Parts: sequence; structure tokens; C-alpha cells
Amino acid sequence: MKYRADIDGLRAFAVIAVILFHFNLGLPGGFIGVDVFFVISGFLITSIIIKDLSSSKFSFLNFWSRRIRRILPASIFVIISSLILGYFILDPNSYVATSESAFYHAFMCSNFYFLDQIEDYFALSSELQPLLHLWSLSVEEQFYLFFPLLLVALYKLRNKLFFSILIFTLFSFLLCIYLSFIYPNVGFYSLPSRAWELSAGSLLAIFLSKKNIIQGNSIIYSLSFITLLILFFILNKNYVFPGFVALLPVISTIFLILFVPEKSFFKSLLTNNLIVYLGKISFSLYLWHWPIIVFRNHILINPGIISSLACLFVSLILSIATYHFIENPFRYSNKLKTIKSSFLFGGSLTVLIVAIPLYIYLEDGLYDRFEPEMIDILNDINPSKSKYISDIPRGIKIGSINESIASSPDFVLWGDSHASVVAPFLDELAKKSNLSGIALISPGIAPVKNVWRASLNNDKIKKNKYLDLNNKRYEFILNSGIKNLILVARWEAYIEGYLKTEITREDLIHHIRITGNESIGIPNRSESAEALRVNLSGMLEDFRDNGIMVWIMNQVPSLEKSSNANDFFKFKYFSNLNSSYKNKGSSKERYLKGRDLTIRTLNSLYFENLNILDPIDCFYSGDEAFKLFNSRAFYRDEDHLTHNGVIYFLSPIFESLFEEIKFR
Repeated sequence: MKYRADIDGLRAFAVIAVILFHFNLGLPGGFIGVDVFFVISGFLITSIIIKDLSSSKFSFLNFWSRRIRRILPASIFVIISSLILGYFILDPNSYVATSESAFYHAFMCSNFYFLDQIEDYFALSSELQPLLHLWSLSVEEQFYLFFPLLLVALYKLRNKLFFSILIFTLFSFLLCIYLSFIYPNVGFYSLPSRAWELSAGSLLAIFLSKKNIIQGNSIIYSLSFITLLILFFILNKNYVFPGFVALLPVISTIFLILFVPEKSFFKSLLTNNLIVYLGKISFSLYLWHWPIIVFRNHILINPGIISSLACLFVSLILSIATYHFIENPFRYSNKLKTIKSSFLFGGSLTVLIVAIPLYIYLEDGLYDRFEPEMIDILNDINPSKSKYISDIPRGIKIGSINESIASSPDFVLWGDSHASVVAPFLDELAKKSNLSGIALISPGIAPVKNVWRASLNNDKIKKNKYLDLNNKRYEFILNSGIKNLILVARWEAYIEGYLKTEITREDLIHHIRITGNESIGIPNRSESAEALRVNLSGMLEDFRDNGIMVWIMNQVPSLEKSSNANDFFKFKYFSNLNSSYKNKGSSKERYLKGRDLTIRTLNSLYFENLNILDPIDCFYSGDEAFKLFNSRAFYRDEDHLTHNGVIYFLSPIFESLFEEIKFR
């Protein structure tokens, strides 16, 4: 097809929008630039295929060899460069995750990897994945793999080709709408729900191949361009996307390709030499900008506007170099003109991005890069799975193993992930005190019978499993002769809901709140508090009648950031760049306000066998905010302490508690 500078200009605006969105530089809807790319890609490859088919020159192998020369050199160069940079920047767990995503991309399915690994493209966790942006490239590669087969098969129908692709597009669009609402991640990352955007461009190519003329219309063209600009500014991550909303940028892009006039201000803008050049390097720009952002995020605790502008400049320089020295030379290389040479070249590059990530994975992220002191700090970020966590109703034995001490354990620790955090310290303390115990710990499961999280209302299997486990544990405690029970849980969350840092498009604030009433689908704070009060009261009565003393540990203060252990690693490892990091946790006022309803609920339980353990005095001296670290971080994320944090803050409470248990 004849070269069109305006399409390169459209590419430029799309990539600029994506970059400004990712750099958080005032374009909240810039992510739809990817949708613009999809339409353009579908249009261009279909135009090429239709042209070759009409002249009986089309070859699958020749088509795919051109895709290899176009895509692989630059993308694999950026992937390998990212793995090299990762060696010097990333912690082992992040390095393994990056290598895994590179490995999956070698097989054109990194979108499936991120579908499994990332809760939400717009979530904070995605900002630490250097190769996350390759999901869209995998979608395109999968489309390039199967769509030519479909197109060639349908081409023989001639007059029904457009209609057949239209049916395919409508089916994919309807699937996209369904998945975007029911399974948002699948709708966002998968080819079946994204194919309609590419095939919409294909429909345009088929239409123009028959008409063989562009329908110039400056009014429609201008309105389409303005619509696209408005969408860049008004859309944001809170919209259900792609869904219905994605139809707007797709139609705007189709109209901008179809109705381009001979003269127009917006056409002049898109065909400006600088804009066209940015469009030509847009692939390299897209490839480079995201790893640069992510590596910055892995280095700086509080990245600001200056670092964004610096990274933007670095991305531009790297993109220009990659376009001129990698992308173009390999794309037009005479040595790669033959199909055989292209496939051998592509196969060699693929082997490379299989072998290197596999080595990193097998070496567990190359821990040897770090000094022992740093490895201890790294273990606070992503500790290995706790040996105290189990869904066994009778739990895990902790403390002393001297069976002659008593016919039953001296105490039971029952709780969720907050209990798993304190379990190692209680295990050590129990051994020193010659006490035996049982840990009944399952993350996300409140240690209260007859209640469940609101998020389980639509999943009866998980809900029944949740209830059954708690009922069995409850019966075990009552019937095993245990006299001391310690309940540790994230009580505030079960009443107040998620923290702002935890909420994604899939997580409504009430989802973690508990309910004991099937008729209440979405409990409010008061309803969750009442469910906790009623069911705890019933349990406490039974425990009292069985001579069981109960200690309930109030929740520790939560923080405003989820990356506390990771921030401390940055503070130590990149100390020259993070000297302003403050050793200051949340205020006492914020802590008291956040737990007010929870405390009132627990304090309303008047039972002689109940003791409330309040950590407030361990964290606050007067009104001053507590420390976040000494030689190690005290918090792993926004609400879980590290082992060092448990020792630093909670040892007085638990040492006193075990003295009391010892003499009961």
C-alpha cells in the first residue's frame, strides 16, 4: 500500500499519550493509545495481505518472516537490556518475575503471564514490572499468527469477506464487554477480547481495498481527532475497560484513517515532520519508556516530576538509537531477506530470551549479587511462605515439644495473616518458656465462626470451605482441653474494608468486610461490626463455659504506603539517591480514628474470660509517630509487620502474656 505519513503521525500521538499516562504527566486516559495502535496494526497488516492475495503473491512464511524482522530485533534488544539492567537494580524476587515475563514473551504469551500475575493493569503492583507493556505486543503477535489463516480462508468468499470479518469483530466485541464486567483482567489482557480492535482495522482495510479511494471529510476528520484528544483527558483507570468505552477510540481511529482530507489543520499536524518522525520511532519509544519508568521506581522511594522528565529524555535518546541502529538495519537487512534466514535469525533470538531468563529463574534471582546484610533486608520484602500457615483444622504445633508438660497444648494462636506474622516470635517465646502451642492460621480468614468475607457471597464453594474450616477449628478448641486462646487478626479491615492502597478496579472497599447474613450482600461498617460482635459473643460464652481464657490482640497501626520493606531496601541499596527518606510512621491521631468503631465493638464484649491486648503504647510515646526502621524495616507492607517489627514493638505485650499463661 502507498505510504501514508498521517498514519505515522497518528502513531506518534498514540505513543505520546501512552507515555504521558505512564509518566503521570497529566493524561489520565492516555492508556487508550494502545487501542489506537491495535486499529492501525490491524489496518496495515490486512492491507498488505489483501494486496498480496489480489496479485496471488501472498505467502504465510513470507508474511511471518517480515513480522520477525519488524518486531523481534528491537523488542528482544530491549528485553535483554532490561535483564542486564535488572542485574544491577532489581531485588531477587523482582528479577525472577522479570525473567519469567521475558520467558513467556519468547513464546508470544506474556499477556497470559500478566493475566495470572497482575491483579490489575492499573494497580500499584504493575509499576514494578519492567516488561508489563509487552502484553500488548503478545496480543498483536498472536493476532498475526492466526488472523492471516482466517483471512486467506475467507478471501475465497470474496463478496462475503467483509461480512465474515464483521461477524468475527462483533463476536469479539461482545465477548470483550462480557469479560470486562465479569472477569476484568481476562477482558483486558486476552486476545479474544481484544481481537475486535485489530479486526476493526482489518474491516477498514477490506473496505478500502474495494473502494480504492479515501473518503475525505474534514468535519468528520476534525471531530474524530478532537474526540480522541478529549478521551485522552477525560478517561481514567476507574472506567471499566476495554468494554463499551474502547469503542470510542477505535471508531475515532477508523475515521481518522478513512476520512483524511486533502487539507486540514489536524492533517497538517499529523504530517508535520517532527510528528511523523516520532511516529516512525514509536515502536522503540513504546518498548523503552516503560522499563525506564519501572527501573526508576525500583531505585527511588519518592520519584517526582524531575525524575519523570529525566526518564522521558533517556527514553527518547534510547529510542532514537534503537530505531536507527537496531530496528531499521535489521528490518531492511539484505542478509535477512530470505525466509530461511529470517526464521533462523528469529529462532536464535528466541533461544536467547529463553536461556537467559531460565538461568536467572534457576538461580533464584542471583542472590549472590548482594551482601549478607542486604539479603536479610531483601527477605523482609517477600518472606518465604510461613510454615505456620495451614488449612488443617488441628493446625501446626509450635513452642515446646515436651509432651509430658501437659496432656494438651498450653495455648492456641488462631488468626489470619497478622497471626502468621507474630507466629515465629511466639514460637520462639514459647520454647523459651517451655510452653506448647498450636497455630491455627489461614490468611484472609477471620478467626470467628459463622461469618465470611463479603467477596465470597457469589462463590458458595469458597464460602462453605471458609465456614467449614472455622467451625472445625472452633470445635477443636472447645474439645481439646486447651485453656488459653490468643486471637490475632486484621480486625479493622473486617469492619472498615480495604485501605486505599489496596483497592483496585476489582476490589470494592467492602469486599473484605465480614457478614453473617446471606440477605446482606454488601455490608456497611455497622453491619460488619455487629456481625463481629454477635458471633464473638457466642464464642466467648462457650469458651467461658469450657474454662478457656481468651486474649484478643488489637490490630497494629496501618501505614499509607504498601511498599515499606521495599522502600527500606532502596534506602539502603541506593542510599545516595534516597537520602530524604523519613523514619516516620503514621500518626497516633490517624490510628485512633481508623480503629474507633473496631475498638468500640471489641470493648462492648463484657466477659470475665476476655482480655484485650492493645499495642498502642508500644508504638506511640505521646503523640509522636513511631519509627519505620532501625537496622531493618519494621513493616513489610501497609499493615503487616516484619519479624524485626514484631520483636521491636510487640515483645513487651507477648512476654507479659506468656508469663501469665505460664502460671495459669
